[in-house]
Amino acid sequence: MFDISVLEYIYITGLILGLFLMWKVPNFKNIKPSKSFSNNVSLIIPARDEEKRIEPLLKSIQENGFKGELIVVDDHSTDKTADIARKYGAKVINSKPLPKGFRGKSWALYQGREIAQFDTLILVDADTYFVDNGIEKILSVYDQTKTPLSVQPYHAVKRPYEHLSVLFNTIIVMASNIYTPFQKRFKLRVFYGPIQVMSKTDYDMVAFNKNVNQSVLDDIEMGKVFLENDLPINALVGKGAVHFRMYPGGFKESVSGWSKSFATGAILIGIFNMMMISLFITGVFGSFFRPLITFNTLYLNEIILYFLTGLVVYFIGRKVGSFSILTIILYPFQALYFVLVFLVSLYNTLFKKKVSWRGRDIDLEE
Repeated sequence: MFDISVLEYIYITGLILGLFLMWKVPNFKNIKPSKSFSNNVSLIIPARDEEKRIEPLLKSIQENGFKGELIVVDDHSTDKTADIARKYGAKVINSKPLPKGFRGKSWALYQGREIAQFDTLILVDADTYFVDNGIEKILSVYDQTKTPLSVQPYHAVKRPYEHLSVLFNTIIVMASNIYTPFQKRFKLRVFYGPIQVMSKTDYDMVAFNKNVNQSVLDDIEMGKVFLENDLPINALVGKGAVHFRMYPGGFKESVSGWSKSFATGAILIGIFNMMMISLFITGVFGSFFRPLITFNTLYLNEIILYFLTGLVVYFIGRKVGSFSILTIILYPFQALYFVLVFLVSLYNTLFKKKVSWRGRDIDLEE
């Protein structure tokens, strides 16, 4: 029997909205820098207990032939982070005690900016790594406008549990609001945190902004400050330039990492954007959850909707990471993981008002 219900029309609408939000996602795959840009650049890495993650990044910087200044701000690590950084020729500075009004990453970046000798800054998370002449590709894009640029690294999936992150990675990019068929006619909502490029002057615009320095999502707040000051910003996905793992420390780290800030991010992206993303998630869940709980005879339209949803999740997921084709049939597990972790994040944000990351408790009420 082929009889489409009102609910199924809603689910299909959600899937169409997902495709709408991920219509054209720019990356670096086909970018070829015409010259070397890295000579007069300060690359700053804030690092706290990153000995298991920072070496691939430092090795990739070396292999990229980076010719600028490399700074690692050691944020009171208790492991060998600083020793590894020095091995790769980085200028390591020990972070001063965290002052009131700052969180760890924003304070580390500020200290890196203070000693940076060049005007162009690349701010890099320690769990990323560059590929295919990636640094020069990123700088060549920045050179076109000289306005703040952010890059969401491409998720290079290595272990089975990392496939569970497909919806998280996808929704981060969806939330940007500028990859629709209308491109930049919509207001950019996200300034990605892992890779940022800007001048010292532009950084100084956000350096002492309390919303930036006190938020667990300093990147989103940073983008808002730039836009409020009429400074255009740009955002790309890092395929062909910079990749990362989410999260390489195992399943427990994955839950902890995603839950620390995802609910807060949902609040900050704006009601209209949040409604479109919510409809997409509704479409993903409705395609398998309703038949599961009603125990009806499985109709042809339900089978088609199931596999259609899997194809959509896989298609848009591949824009942000190397997710398996098995996503087409196994996406219900990824959807359930997303909701469970989101509920943990919501509880931490609204009730517990505290999250933990890298051995540091973050009080969300401060």
